[in-house]
Parts: sequence; structure tokens; C-alpha cells
Amino acid sequence: MIPESSFEPELELPLEAAFWLPSPDADDDDEAGLGYFHETWSIRDVTTDFAFDILKSELNLARLVDEASCDQHEFETVASALESPDPENAGRVEFGHIREELMYEIASDVPPNLEELELGVAGLVHALAAYECVPAASCRGHVYKSPRRPWSDRPVVYFASDREHAEHLVPLVRASGCGFNFDHERPKLILIEAPSIAETMRLAEMILLSTPSGLSVEQRIALSEARNGPGNPNQSTLW
Repeated sequence: MIPESSFEPELELPLEAAFWLPSPDADDDDEAGLGYFHETWSIRDVTTDFAFDILKSELNLARLVDEASCDQHEFETVASALESPDPENAGRVEFGHIREELMYEIASDVPPNLEELELGVAGLVHALAAYECVPAASCRGHVYKSPRRPWSDRPVVYFASDREHAEHLVPLVRASGCGFNFDHERPKLILIEAPSIAETMRLAEMILLSTPSGLSVEQRIALSEARNGPGNPNQSTLW
């Protein structure tokens, strides 16, 4: 079960948005640039084909985790183990109801094809980069049983963009079910947030379809199969 957050997405770009892009040789740790966050790295010059590969992997994994999870807390446990595959994380998961494909990913010492990002936002991060925006940070949103507060309780991606690309994103964000926001502590960045990763993955696909090179018929079919499962290209799903 994919966790959902109840809120009304903002469908317009923030009035305070700074339409700005860092220079290609900017230091990622420079506080005048994207150095607002810890444990981040530069994701730029991404091709549509590379972003497609990330999204295809993500859709397949998200479908498997969704099917394997009875509630949002179980989704959190399985997704976290998948994102950081090691014996300790694998030991936290009950494998009896999990498909062999997902069991292999969790028990493997090789991370899945998400480029070390979290499930549900990796595709959007790379789609934004392929769309000539500059991602700064992301979080899929976390559910905790303890009072400990997560970095974000809903999926969010921070990014920098010029005005042209930001404005072109508006109809895609609206149609996907995502929304915009603004963080006054990080005034050079725009936020995209969503009720769940279903919307962020939908937006990632819509962005890739809107890039200059777009997606081929074969790539569209591959994404549909990853989303719905092999042999079920027309099955209705959460995303």
C-alpha cells in the first residue's frame, strides 16, 4: 500500500519563485548555489533515455512493493530495505508474501537502478534533469511509528529552473496531481510535492514525454508494462 498524505496541492508557481539556474561549474557545496542540503550530489546533463531507464526500474519496483505491502508502515519497511540492500535491512522484512523478484532485490548487495535515490522520486529527479532543470534534493516522504519527525511526510523534489521551463511544467504538474511549494529557507529553489509517489512517478513520465526527444512507442510500452506488470499493459493501477 503506497502511503498517501492528505493535502490540497498548490497548482500555481510560487509568487516568490526565483527563476534561476546555477552555472555549470558551480560548486555543489557553495551556499550561494545548491548547498542547502547534506548528502546530495550533482545530477545534470541527463539524457531522456537515461531518465527513462531510471523511471522504468522505479515503476516496476514501486508496483512490487505496493503489492507486497499490507499498510503504509509495511511499505516503508520494504521500500527502505530495497533502497539500502544489505543483510541487516533484509532481516527486517518478512519474505513470505513477497515476490521472488523483490526478494532478490532486497537481499542483493547491489542497489536497484535508482541511482541511490529513493523509490518514487528517483524518476522525477532524473526527468527534471533531462528537462534542463537542476534538481537539488528529494524525499519520497516517510511514515514513522515513533514521534520522530521525517525530513518530509510527503514526496518532494527541490529544483532550480529558469522561467521558461518552470512555466512549461505547470500544466504537467496540474495534470499529474502534484503541486508546487516554496521554502523561504531555500529561496532559490522551487518545490514539487505530491500526495504520494503515484503522482510523482506520473509526473516523471509526463515530463519525459514532453522533452524534445520524447519517448518512443517501445519506451511507452515498456513503462506501461513496468507500471502494470508484464502482460497487463492496459490494467488499471494506482498510477
